[in-house]
Order: sequence, then structure tokens, then C-alpha cells
Amino acid sequence: MMKNKLFLFSLGLIILLTGCSNENDASSSTDGNSMASFRLELPGATTRTAGDTYTPTRYIMEVYPDKAATGIPLMHIEQDSGTFDVSLTYGTTYTCLFWADNGTPDNIVNDEYETADLKAVKAKADIPPTSPAYGGMAQVTAGISSSADYSVTLKHAVAKVSYIQDQRPFTSTGNTLTVTFPKTCQLNVSDRSVNEIADATITHTFTGISQVVAGDRLATSYVIAPSVTADMQNITVALNQEPPKTISNVPLQRNYNTNIKGTYSDLYNSDMNCQITEEWDTPETEKDLISIWDGKTVTEPAGYSADAPGEVLINSAAELAWLAEQSNAANQKTFKDYTFTLTTDIDLRSHLWQQIGHGKNGFQGTLNGNGHTVRGIYANNGGTEKYVGFINYLNRGGTVKNLTVRGYVSGTNTTKQWYYFGGLVGCAEKSVIENCNNACTLAVGGEEGNFYAGGIVGSADDTSIQGCTSDGTIKNTGNSSAVVIGGIVGNWAGGMIAGAILSGNVHKGKIVYTSISNGAKIGGIAGWVDAWGTIIVSNNVNNGEVAASSGEHVTYNTLGAIIGNLFAFSKEGSITVSGNQNKGNISSDYEEDYKGGIIGRALPSANLPITLTDNSIAGGTPADIVIADCSVINGTITVDGVPVTDTGKPYPVPSE
Repeated sequence: MMKNKLFLFSLGLIILLTGCSNENDASSSTDGNSMASFRLELPGATTRTAGDTYTPTRYIMEVYPDKAATGIPLMHIEQDSGTFDVSLTYGTTYTCLFWADNGTPDNIVNDEYETADLKAVKAKADIPPTSPAYGGMAQVTAGISSSADYSVTLKHAVAKVSYIQDQRPFTSTGNTLTVTFPKTCQLNVSDRSVNEIADATITHTFTGISQVVAGDRLATSYVIAPSVTADMQNITVALNQEPPKTISNVPLQRNYNTNIKGTYSDLYNSDMNCQITEEWDTPETEKDLISIWDGKTVTEPAGYSADAPGEVLINSAAELAWLAEQSNAANQKTFKDYTFTLTTDIDLRSHLWQQIGHGKNGFQGTLNGNGHTVRGIYANNGGTEKYVGFINYLNRGGTVKNLTVRGYVSGTNTTKQWYYFGGLVGCAEKSVIENCNNACTLAVGGEEGNFYAGGIVGSADDTSIQGCTSDGTIKNTGNSSAVVIGGIVGNWAGGMIAGAILSGNVHKGKIVYTSISNGAKIGGIAGWVDAWGTIIVSNNVNNGEVAASSGEHVTYNTLGAIIGNLFAFSKEGSITVSGNQNKGNISSDYEEDYKGGIIGRALPSANLPITLTDNSIAGGTPADIVIADCSVINGTITVDGVPVTDTGKPYPVPSE
């Protein structure tokens, strides 16, 4: 693992303002004015590296009466040299603000910063600054102050962020790098305070980036940032048309240089490293933006307290492994009322993962992926563990959100009982799963027992699943007695408590069922849905493939683009299936299998009618059957206001 050190060293840009001294530098006129000459001197190199050598092209001076810079200045002067000749009233105290940058005096079109008021300087929204900027302040009493009072040290007014290509060279020219900062600030030069500008992001676009070798700097941003403590921002970077990469907790601090190193041309596989180099201020600190697990190290997060539930930051793979260890079968901590938030992408390097939240106690806290990815997952049940996934069991108030998982989940069912496999969660009960993505491959099954398998979660009772996607592959092994597979959730049971919904999810992966045809229930979104009361299945999309290929046929399988099998118990309520779309392919080599564009088989009850509205099957196959088998003996089914009357038949009934 690459260690990324944040080296911070002091760099001051000294500008000498040599003004009037009592003896030699000031002259008094008969009207009581004192002529003062402020001379600003810039050294040839402003940092320790030759690449930072820079001379400003615009100098600004503002003069305010009294000891504070308030209101409208007496003078606002812009010029291309560092010498200011001004007339001041003898004996009067003045506050003088100074600014130097890459601009053109009195021509705002070419300026990189808005400097009409040095008490509220901000970067222009459409022009990324190409060079550093400097600011400072001096107080003088005209004709009385000594020459030392006319000298001021200007320091960097901005933070510097460098984007460095690591490991791989660029082989093409004409590249474009786009960097977005989630917020922007303005600087008051008089006291160096910084205020965030509400609802304002800033995007720097760098074009024409040519071929570079590993270690070369692609571009540099200069942004206004605080000076006392770093402003931790989650910035995004994108090269050309590649997906943007979010880099969490990038420290932005005035007079500091931050290096972000990575393979920008391959963001998915890139180890993006954030590094502060030796150019500017001290002290030294250290931060990893991509964390790799060695399979052994377990570290308690610094922010964790056993007696004080709250938010805890997960800053490394070892800290994530600690969360799994503390909630495993031996320790069984539920972490109720804790929120664990990832600050970095994590690579588990295919070490056997002991999973988070074991058994019926389960994980009852919140895991917030914060937009990050945990890759290299390898979870296996060893033939005995009932629940298998990145999270073993999510229970009673547990939440997982904003997380992507990549890897491999596998297991066999060796006894005659139910097993639960999920890319993200093995089993969930009365919980919430939202805005998560599964890119794991699931290979599950065996010769004994039964199993549920889902891209996001194997089985979920009264659990809301919203805004999730799965583009992984699910394939069965062996000839299990009963099989339930869903692109998002294997089995979803709702209605025992109010509020659980299955909505806004997208299946983009592939489900491959190759066992003996044994009555499998398979759905692009959910393999089996049990309704114990009012439930809603809405606005889900199947873009993937559901395929059954059986060498031996014992009984029919039930396949649906959204739901494989929908079953209503004798409870009161309603079942609503609305706004769902099938754009994928549902196929089987067994003619007797049910294959529905929305539902494979629907079984309402007397008190739980099934209502379908505004679902679409036009973009996928089958494109002519909404429900493959309708059982309306004990209840009712309505499709877009039309009651289904033919039991044991598809809807719509094919014409002869």
C-alpha cells in the first residue's frame, strides 16, 4: 500500500512596502497632505520549486481611513507595477489592503478574481485561476509612521491543488480534465477571514492536456480557502468522458499545496492518492484516500466510543474490518444508534471477509458509504453459514446507504434448510437499504436445501429498498430443492408494518439458472414477493437478462421481469405495482415455464387485491404478456383499470 504523506512547509511571499519615513521618505505640502511612495517588491521565485516562479501582472491597493477597513475605500488603485504613489493627510491613520495576481489592471474581462472590493474577493466562476494570488494589509499614520511600518509581508491568498498522473503515462493529446469543488468561498483581505458563498459550486476545466509520463503534473487549481484549519471537501475529478471519481476529505487550506496523485485515465482501477508536498506550511500529517486491507489488521476508529452512540468515521480498510469483527458471531455488537461513514474507497483484496452483523442480532446501526466503493469482497458461507453477504444480517432499524460493493459472494447449502445470499446484505429485517449498487458476482447453491439470492439482498422482511442498482451476475450451482433469485432482492415480504416499499431500483446484470427445473421463482427485481398487508412496488426497471436453462424438467419455473411470484396472504390492505418497466430479456428453454413482462405469477387474496398501473413492457421481451399466470379464484387483479377475469391464464390472453 502506498503511504501518502502530507508535508506542509512555510512559504511566505515577502513584499516590501517602503514608504515615507520621518526624515527621508515623506514630504508635507502646504495643504497638510503627505506624499507617500509604497514600493512592492516581489522576489524572483515565490516558492522553493522553479515551476512556481511567478511575477504578478496586476497589483491592487485600497486605502481606508482609520484603523479598520470598513465601508467604501478612499482609493482603489489597479496598476501593472508594484509601486504606488499616493497623497495622504498628514497625521491621519490609514488601513491599506494589497492584492497581487495574474490579471490586467482595470480590465475585468481578463481577470481571474473578482476584486472590486478587497474585503470580498472571490474567483470568477468561468475562469480557473492559472497562477497564485497574494494578499496583505498595513496600517500607517501619514508622515509619522517609521519606514518599518510601511513594510508588509504578503502571503498566499489561496490554496493550491495539483493533479499528478501516477503510474501510467498519457499516450494521447488533447485531453480535458474537469474538477468540481462542492463549494466556493470569498476572502476578506483585511482580516484574512473566509466566508462560504451559499449554493455555489466551482468547476475548473483544463483543456489541451498533452502526453505526460508518470509523475507529471496535469494541471493546477488555486482556490480560496481558510488559513487556520483545513476545509475538508469532497471533490470530483474526471478525465475526458470517463466517469467522475469522488475524492473525499481533500484538505484545502490557504498557503498549503495539496497533490492528488492517481491514474486519471482509468479512474475505476485507480488508486487516487491525496498528498501534501513540502512546498508550503508545516506541520506534517498523513492521509490515505484509497485503503487496502492486508487481511489481518483490525483498528478501532478514533471517533468510536462504546458509551456514546453517534457518527464514527471509517478512514481505512482496517477500521472497516474492526466493524465486522466487533459485530461477528462471537462479539455480536449491534451498534444500534451508531452511524459509520466511509471517507475513502476500500479494497479488501479478496481476503475472506468475516461480514458485518451476524445472525438474528444483526447490524442495527447505519452504514453510510458516502459515495464510496468497497471492492475485492470475498464472502463465503463455508457450507454452514445461513446468511452471506458483505453485511451478514441487517436488523430492526439498520440502514445501509450510498455504497457500492464489488467482488465475489459464494456458498453452498449443505442441509435441508433455507440459506440467504446477497451481494450487499444476506438478510434484512425491518431495515432500510437505499442508493446502493451491487457489482458482485454471486455463485450459490448445492444439492441440499433451499436458497434465496439477490443482487442487493437475499431476503428482506418489511424493509424499504429504494434507488439501488445491480449489474452483477447471479448464477446457481447444483440442484437445490427450492430456489428464489432476484436481481435486486430474492424474497421481499412487506405489509406487516407500514411504510416498506420496493421502488426506484434498476437491474442491469444477468441471472443464469441452470439447475433441474424445480419450480424456481426468478425476477429481474424480486424473485418472490409476499404481501402481508399494503405494499407498493413502483418505478423499478429491469435492463438485465433473466435466463433459465434446465437439462431436466420436474416442474415449471416462474420468471418475471419485475416480480417472479407475487403472493397475497389473507390480510387486509392493497398491493400496488405501478410505473415499472421491462427493457431486458426474459427467456427459458422450457415451454411450460411462466414468463411475464412484469409478473410471472400473481396470486391475490380476498382482502388483498392486486392493482397494476402504468407499467411498460414495450422495450423488452416478452413484449406481449404483462402477467404470465393470473390466479383470480380467491381475489382480484386489475390492470390499468381492467379487471382480470380468466384465472390460470396470462394477461392479456393471447389471441387465437
